[in-house]
Amino acid sequence: MVIKVMTRNLYFGASAARLKVSSLPDVPARVADMWQMILANDFPARAKALANEIAVKRPHLVGLQEATLLRVRSPGLFLKSSCRHIMSPNKLLQCHGLLMYLLFRRNKRIATTVACDFLDILLGELRSRGLGYTPAAVWTGTDIEAPSATGDDVRLTDRTVIIARSDLPPGELTLSNPQTKDFTSTFLPLIGGLLTMPIRHGWASVDVTIRDRSFRFLATHLDADSPAIQAAQARELLRGPCQTELPLVLVGDFNSKAVRSGEGTYDHLIAGGCVDAWTVAGSGDGFTAWQDENLLNPVSRLDRRIDLILYRGGFQVQGVEVVGAEPDDRIPEGLSPSGRLWPSDHAGVVATLRPPP
Repeated sequence: MVIKVMTRNLYFGASAARLKVSSLPDVPARVADMWQMILANDFPARAKALANEIAVKRPHLVGLQEATLLRVRSPGLFLKSSCRHIMSPNKLLQCHGLLMYLLFRRNKRIATTVACDFLDILLGELRSRGLGYTPAAVWTGTDIEAPSATGDDVRLTDRTVIIARSDLPPGELTLSNPQTKDFTSTFLPLIGGLLTMPIRHGWASVDVTIRDRSFRFLATHLDADSPAIQAAQARELLRGPCQTELPLVLVGDFNSKAVRSGEGTYDHLIAGGCVDAWTVAGSGDGFTAWQDENLLNPVSRLDRRIDLILYRGGFQVQGVEVVGAEPDDRIPEGLSPSGRLWPSDHAGVVATLRPPP
């Protein structure tokens, strides 16, 4: 008896570096630019390729990162407010108006019209292929809303999600004890040099019984900007949800190369008792990141292995492979007006494991 598990970063559709601006008045133009890139990267089309990967491999459990929820308000509050001087050439007024807007908006969310729900779209594509998958645990993290130069407010909500097969015979796959939590270690970038914007990361887990074998399945997405914060998040995993008497499978985008450096994130996880499935049964380099931001590069640019399937507690690895990494894995010609997009800027990883008795 074996179980298949998968990790897949869906890619929200643009580089977060687009919002690293030194001047607050530049924010609306940058937001509009990012939004256009997200739309051009056409998740509804990419979801078809992602669903095909899952349909071929039929994993019991999938850890999804960047299962993004995009929402809008049109017209946005900013251009309807007394801060209309954002469009004024006076930089001081622009900066003050946008700062007041962002401070007001920081703990309030008013963009509620769904523009694109990655999770809902992917599940719909799976259903259309006759596959039953359901969310088992949903962690909701960074929730950013900002004004766009188009006049809208746009909102991006990050999620890490575990989906599990729901089409198996009764009793074959049983899920219990879903848990989600933020990391306390959080990256705090400055927006326009004046305002911090927390970039929250976290984890989701569920306890799994397949027939008479039980284990914990844990999915996460670690910080990409600060190696120190990222390593602290890995230590939080080891002290927190990894502290279980159950055998453990830990999957995710760890944003750290899977090499032993002596003190990095990967070292902490391996020293904490985790085994990397790729080092047991993988063939080749196993690279999983990154394609170009616009997903249009004809030749793969994957050059590092940061998406991992780790385990602890006596699993036997029957096989492990990378998916979505070959040029033929791009979406077909004509499916999107943007062209032959890669399914994501990451590749996915699938492992077949035999749970311990």
